[in-house]
Amino acid sequence: MKIAFPANGKVISSHFGHCVSFKVFDIDDDKAIVNQSTIENPGEHKPGVLPGVLQQYEINVLIADGIGQKAINLFNEMGIKVITGASGLIEDVLRRFLNDTLQDGGNICNH
Repeated sequence: MKIAFPANGKVISSHFGHCVSFKVFDIDDDKAIVNQSTIENPGEHKPGVLPGVLQQYEINVLIADGIGQKAINLFNEMGIKVITGASGLIEDVLRRFLNDTLQDGGNICNH
């Protein structure tokens, strides 16, 4: 499984489309991290661009804080699960996700 986070350094970006990069974690069946990588944000904040970029990297789950409903719908159409309302250090949130204690916070942007 590949999990992506919109990142500003080591923290989750408060707005999905304005992140500096995406931190990607490859997770094996035992819920262990087998690889980490970074995808730079191409800087195009247009509908469909970032979902298309992440689809090319075969992302399965996107964990974000604020994200628009249109982007969520595009991700869902691509088979990418979106969890919203996550904030703080990426590694802490990833640990909660892997321990099944992360809940969707419903932080939908309206702009």
